[in-house]
Amino acid sequence: MWKLCAAALCSFFMCGGGALFSQEKPLITFNGHTDTVNSAAFSPDGKKIASGSHDQSIRLWDVENGKEIEILWGHDGSINSVAFSPDGRRLASGSDDNSIRLWDMELKQEIKTLRGHNEAVRSVAFSPNGDLLASGSSDMQVKLWSVQRRQEINSLSGHKSIVLCVAFSPDGKTLASASADSTIKLWDVSKGEELKFFGGHAGSVRSVMFSPDGKFLVSASDDSTVKIWDAESGGVVKTFFGHTNWVFSAAFSGDGKRIVSASRDKSLKLWNFAGEREVKTLSEHRNYVRSAAFSPDGRRIISGSQDTTLKLWDAESEGGPSVRTGAVLSEALGPQAKSAASSSDSKTAKLRDAESEEELSVRTGAVLSEALGPDAKSAASSSDSKTAKLRDAESEEELSGHTSAVLSVAFSPDGKRVASSSGDKTIKLWDVDNKEKEIKTFSGHTGAVLSVAYSPDGRFLASASWDKTVKLWSVETGQEILSLSGHSGVVRYVAYSPDGKFLASASDDRTIKLWDAGSGKEALSCKGHEGAVLAVAFSPDSTTFASGSDDNTIKLWDVKTGSEIRTLAGHQSSVLCVAFSADGKQLVSGSGDNTIRLWDTASGNTVKILSGHNHYVRSVAFSPDDTLIASGSWDKTVKVWDAASGRERKSFTGHTSAVLCVAFSPDGKLLASGSEDRTIKLWGRPKEEP
Repeated sequence: MWKLCAAALCSFFMCGGGALFSQEKPLITFNGHTDTVNSAAFSPDGKKIASGSHDQSIRLWDVENGKEIEILWGHDGSINSVAFSPDGRRLASGSDDNSIRLWDMELKQEIKTLRGHNEAVRSVAFSPNGDLLASGSSDMQVKLWSVQRRQEINSLSGHKSIVLCVAFSPDGKTLASASADSTIKLWDVSKGEELKFFGGHAGSVRSVMFSPDGKFLVSASDDSTVKIWDAESGGVVKTFFGHTNWVFSAAFSGDGKRIVSASRDKSLKLWNFAGEREVKTLSEHRNYVRSAAFSPDGRRIISGSQDTTLKLWDAESEGGPSVRTGAVLSEALGPQAKSAASSSDSKTAKLRDAESEEELSVRTGAVLSEALGPDAKSAASSSDSKTAKLRDAESEEELSGHTSAVLSVAFSPDGKRVASSSGDKTIKLWDVDNKEKEIKTFSGHTGAVLSVAYSPDGRFLASASWDKTVKLWSVETGQEILSLSGHSGVVRYVAYSPDGKFLASASDDRTIKLWDAGSGKEALSCKGHEGAVLAVAFSPDSTTFASGSDDNTIKLWDVKTGSEIRTLAGHQSSVLCVAFSADGKQLVSGSGDNTIRLWDTASGNTVKILSGHNHYVRSVAFSPDDTLIASGSWDKTVKVWDAASGRERKSFTGHTSAVLCVAFSPDGKLLASGSEDRTIKLWGRPKEEP
């Protein structure tokens, strides 16, 4: 017999409603600035804080007592960035007056004004040995300066918009830059050459920083996310969701175990890197939080805000194991305390991992009570809809093995295998019937593998990669057959024509290339998009292909001539995915505007707009019989839609991070999804409605 622990747990979780924990207060609030605080930094010894403000002043503060030590004047514009030298003897500042100023921290005087940028200086950073200073500017340039000679030594060009942040690697050999063009670039400091290009954010990248060991990067973006990147492969390791507006700043702690982020939503969030979870939210600022940084010992956090204040926070307290809002009506732990079921007046029932606090499943409707079975594999719930339900807590099948985000999935033509590609630079092949069996791993790419596709006869796999190549593989042997080079940018997507004659590849270089699938020779290069090409798909008769781009449009092309047939316009953001219906009469697309559009391929007109996702739609697919459309989104859900009516039929929850790819099996009975949580899930086709 199951036992509900509602009475005991209800009092513990404050069943009367509201948050479980009181709001954490700052240790010190620093008052003095008269306008937005754009930047704040600890001195290397952790005893002082420097802040730069829109009021054109730099202020130095005593960490111990919060008192203002000194005000540094000299800039004629807003101060956007401040940074201490590694020895603490110098301070650098960047300003809207287009200049960088170096300050002596002992004398509290300006040493030198560095000029070279012709627009606002948005970010400054010292190299680890203090010999170099890097700057990023609204003029789209990154500059390197000799601190000793106090002169410019190199100018790095490549970004297509404002450079908002610069940061050195711990060994000082590499420089990272973040831009309003939504990208991060890595540069060789000694040669001044671009090494890598990271694309994945759907908005301006406001902040970038290396982890203390140099293996990872953390970035903050206007797309409301914080991302962790593998510095070597360029793949996304994980994405932290939680902020509800632009994220201005993100920083690692000195031990690399935690991350702090600051947002336009007026909050700071502290994240556990290894546990991949939010530790706590700090919400005492009254306006946008523009800057956040850990003290050198990791015990404190300093934040700067548009409310004109800086606040000092305790970084070590975690504020309790979990925070939930809404009256919790019942709570029950599994027998071994490894999972917990809860019900709430917020009309949800949740199954959670008791240690990680990750939600394993969620249901909506006012749920009055919830209990776990003795094996913790099933849960019962009662609802105000006058129903009691028994559900399997592990309803979907899961394939695990990748060590980074799963970026693409594809079924074999016979439906017996699933291929997946990942940010870990590999492709894996899985047995659909034996979910535990990973058949083989294909290795050879030197960057994240962004897309994988089966040949129509099932004998080959094609892959597209961050390393700017397309590769062909033998499914039987796992060996690389051909490597196709020709794109000058990251290759985002690859697709076989249904007749097996061609491969199409889409790239950041704004082109789509057609390749002879047999010889690997380039047949056509199609130009016309004004932004990176993110997706490509062939029509069922192999005469036409569609491309989706960062320029918010879809283009249809003639396979024989490579000429553009028409442009489909309507999305308000990047077109991230496209797919033809089985009869070729319709095209479906997903976008950064959170919508899905159905298009008539003959007229180019929008047939329907499907709305329901609350974040970017990263992948779409028609079922083989054209009755359903599947979509995967950054909101962590997989949705299934009725293609005729446009009505949402089912929303699958289970992934713990962004869903990046979806694919139907050839018989339409299974739906595969891949996620930034590094897993592939197989879902059953939703039951037909009466």
